[in-house]
Amino acid sequence: MNENLGYWGNKRISRRTALRSAGVGLAGVSAAALIGCSSSNDDTPAAGGTAAPSGAASTPTGSPATKGAPESGGTLRMAVQADVDTFDVIAAANAKTSTAFGGFVYPRLFKFEPGDGVAASGKLTGDLISKWEHPDDLTYVLHVRQGMKWDKRAPTNGRQVNAEDVVASYKYFAAKSFYKNDLVNALSKTAAVKDIKAIDAATVEMKLAVPDAAVLAISASFLDLWIMPAEAFNGGFDPAKESRGAGPFILTKHQPSVGFTFERNPDYYDAPRPYVDRVEQGVIPDAAQVEAQFAAKKLHFGVPADSVVDMNKRLSGTRIDVLEPSAGGTNIGVSLRPGSPFLDVRVRRAMNMLLDRKTIIEVFNEPQKAEAQGAKLGRYWNTPVGAGYGAFYLDPNGKGFGPSAQYLQFNKAEAKKLLDAASFPYGQSIPLTFTTNSYGREWPRLAEVVQSMLQAGGIKTVLNGIDYATGWIPNYLRAKGNFDGIGMWPNGARGDVGQWLQTFFSSTGPNNQVGKAYPELDKMISAQQQIADFDKRVAAVHDIQRYMVENAVAIPFIGVGGTEAIDLSWQGLGNRQLRVWSGGVPNAERTPHYWLDKGLRG
Repeated sequence: MNENLGYWGNKRISRRTALRSAGVGLAGVSAAALIGCSSSNDDTPAAGGTAAPSGAASTPTGSPATKGAPESGGTLRMAVQADVDTFDVIAAANAKTSTAFGGFVYPRLFKFEPGDGVAASGKLTGDLISKWEHPDDLTYVLHVRQGMKWDKRAPTNGRQVNAEDVVASYKYFAAKSFYKNDLVNALSKTAAVKDIKAIDAATVEMKLAVPDAAVLAISASFLDLWIMPAEAFNGGFDPAKESRGAGPFILTKHQPSVGFTFERNPDYYDAPRPYVDRVEQGVIPDAAQVEAQFAAKKLHFGVPADSVVDMNKRLSGTRIDVLEPSAGGTNIGVSLRPGSPFLDVRVRRAMNMLLDRKTIIEVFNEPQKAEAQGAKLGRYWNTPVGAGYGAFYLDPNGKGFGPSAQYLQFNKAEAKKLLDAASFPYGQSIPLTFTTNSYGREWPRLAEVVQSMLQAGGIKTVLNGIDYATGWIPNYLRAKGNFDGIGMWPNGARGDVGQWLQTFFSSTGPNNQVGKAYPELDKMISAQQQIADFDKRVAAVHDIQRYMVENAVAIPFIGVGGTEAIDLSWQGLGNRQLRVWSGGVPNAERTPHYWLDKGLRG
């Protein structure tokens, strides 16, 4: 038996068995990782999405996409697991309204450019805003898109979108949103926006309290600043029960717990998109039903992820789609209390070198099974920044990372030398803490994997499973390193890489793992947040990753990522190769590009 198989070799448990008992599949695992812990002061998880891998990772592709020029017409059929409990996309208490409804109907100021067969870069394009200027470090001037119209139904009556809609939406966001601390400086000193006001009917001025290159990207996050018509806030209609949007589609029917019907918006600014005339989105919580509906061609994509490979074998005319790598970042945090052995950087580096990331990806995610059917998947070793952050992610297997990349390579012999040099207390049993009730039954299995790999190198740990709400949040997530032993962090993706770094690794971050142990890192995170030039900011974030790996600030490992998510679709669904950015909105940034050939329109 290969000793690197460790836990799996000893337990003889397959990846598929683990996933089925956990209730999630390959793509589902990535999604679970993305949910993680948000930067907001409430405990609501935040989900996310994608970005462009770089360096030595292979360029992933799926099975051949539908060829030819896009064709218009037909009904796209898809499903979601859960219904929404409100149409108020700003005041909703969770992400369901944004992901299952908001992206179809409402615009944001900006949206993220999708990647065409590659992961999205993170660059913005205008949505409700057609162009913008940045005359000084504290000012953005935003120009409202001319010709963009609200719903033709009363009370909006097809009127032109204007600056007052933006101002009214921001005020409502500042008062009602669960994620208002992401943007509103008056509520959080880490947020950048001081005020948003109308200069004239077509121009908005955004004033910042502090320079922040990420503020526009954060505003574009699916959890943040959606734009609704002023009538939603002055009694014209109840936004919780009705919608009057300016997005790619118009909601024409909603049956609670059954589904949604969206019709193509004939006045959408980005004609000829959307290509489909209609979207039928069913609410189907049962995985077996989803599989049955897909097999009957009543759904065009979206099967349970652990069924993708088997169903592709069984069903003629399907293809495996390669989607986004995870922007979530699973990592090990360490005790920073006085006397902790993990205060010695040699111990932390040794921990990094005891994690066999290659084996974890190959055995736990089983990418070779999808690849045997034509999909080509990348292999991504997380740094403290996930591969889903596209251009901002620095591949430790690439040429540009530098010498500190050695600490992410599996090297048990070198790890032993580091532990010996640090006089590591081999006889001490160290608690390895994780939450048992928020990330499925799979999460404790990941803890066993980590325990096995560390113990093979001489670090003895004792598993310590705790409740998420009463144990993990107060005693680990918010403890800033003030705990015993080590812990497993399932950090959720954010809409911008700077927001991610600030949340989890800056001393001012609400969920930071580092306390005040790394003042140099604080300076680096603060500095990149003020760099407006995209390429220069990318370079600064790369330097942060080199610093964090060199100093083993956190111990990143592959548990719920490592490859892209995969899905199954029917051949004849076009533009399925597009990939969305972390924090983006697939139903606004990908769905309008979908088109159906004649075989699927019938």
